[in-house]
Amino acid sequence: MAIFEFHKATNRVLFYNLHDIIRVKSDIDLRLNYFQCEESSKEADLIIKIVDYRPIDKKKYQQVASGLYYSKAANSIVSNMSILGLKVSWEIRNILSPGTELRVSKSYLFLSKYILIFPVSSVHNLIGLFRMILQIKMLLKNYSFLIGGCAVLNGKSIIFTGTGGSGKTLTTINFVEAYGADFMSDDFLIINKDSFYSYPTPLKFRKFNLDFVSCSTFINPVKKFKEKVKDQAKGECDIYFLELSASQFIKDISAAEGIRKLCNLNNRALLYFNERILSFLPYIYGDLSLLSLQKKQFEILTDSLKNARFFIISSPNTADYINMLKKQYAI
Repeated sequence: MAIFEFHKATNRVLFYNLHDIIRVKSDIDLRLNYFQCEESSKEADLIIKIVDYRPIDKKKYQQVASGLYYSKAANSIVSNMSILGLKVSWEIRNILSPGTELRVSKSYLFLSKYILIFPVSSVHNLIGLFRMILQIKMLLKNYSFLIGGCAVLNGKSIIFTGTGGSGKTLTTINFVEAYGADFMSDDFLIINKDSFYSYPTPLKFRKFNLDFVSCSTFINPVKKFKEKVKDQAKGECDIYFLELSASQFIKDISAAEGIRKLCNLNNRALLYFNERILSFLPYIYGDLSLLSLQKKQFEILTDSLKNARFFIISSPNTADYINMLKKQYAI
C-alpha cells in the first residue's frame, strides 16, 4: 500500500553534512534538506548507491541467517532474498571505515518506499539501515543519537521523549508555537559531551499505524519554522518522558532512572529491526558488538546529561502537556 516516499532515487548525487560529524554522499534523496550541501573535498563517511540486483556468490559469502550473508575478506554484509517473486538486496561494506558503502538494489528501494517493517526478518527497512549505520559511526566518534523532540526556551533545552505515538512531534511543535521557543528536532537529536545538535527531518504526523504499514503526512520543519530552527544548544537541559495515562501529573525522577529510561528508548532505535545484523558483527569485527555499542551509548548519555533534570509528564490527552508545562516554567 502506497504511503509516502520518504526517500527516492534522484538523477544526481546529493551531499549531506551533519554538523561536520558525519558526511554522506547519496544516490537517494534522504529528505535531510537541512544538511544538504555542495560536494566537498573531504571523504564521505557514508556513500549510498543504487545498484542492479546481483545473486550472492555463495563461494565467497557465508550464510548466517535466512537471506543474510557476510564475507570477512570483503568486509561486507549482504541481504539477498526473493519476496513475492521480486528479488531484493542490500549490502554494507567497510562499516568501521570512512567511505562506508550502503548499496541497495532498485527493487529493494521500491519496496522500502512503502513498507516500514518488512515481515521477513532479514529484509530491513532503508530508514532503519541508514540510522543504524549513522549511530554506529557517531558512537565511534563519541556522539550519539538521542531519541526525542527538542525546543530551546531562554537558553534551556527542553527535550520531549517517549515511545512511538506518545506525542513527541505534536508536543514539540505546540511548545515552539505557543511559547516562541526555537526548534531543534521532533524525533532525534545528536548529542555529545558539550552540546546538543539539531537533526530536523520531515515532521511526521500519523494518520494511522498498523504493525508493518503506517500512513502519515510530512511537513518540512525548516519551511515551517524558518528562522526559528536552532543548529546547536549548550547549557541547561530538562528532559520529559511523555506517558499517556488516566492521571495528569508532572513528577521529577532521578538522573539514574532518567538515563536508564533514555538508554532503553535509544536501544530500540538502534535495533529498529536490525537485530540480526548487529548480532553477528563480532564475526567480522571482533570487539564490535551490540553490547559494546550499547555500552558506548550509555557512557555518552551519562556523561552528556549528568547535569540534566528528568521528569515524567502524564495526561490522558497529549494536548494537555502544553498547559501543564506553562505552569512548570511560569510562562
